[in-house]
Amino acid sequence: MLNPELAGSIVSVIIADDHAIIRDAGRDLLVSGSGGPEGRYTVIATAETGLETGAAVKNHRPERLVLGVAV
Repeated sequence: MLNPELAGSIVSVIIADDHAIIRDAGRDLLVSGSGGPEGRYTVIATAETGLETGAAVKNHRPERLVLGVAV
């Protein structure tokens, strides 16, 4: 159950994985609401490498990261 204080707030996410299919599936899962309440997450960037991930975090300052093990 969501914390009532967070109800209605949108969580920004960066997805980082070296496989495009995983990045795409993660985005679809979060945005569709299957990974939580619909509209709760917004994927602000994706990254394929550790360097891209670092740059995306620095530029976008997400609230959450979804990281693949190899990244």
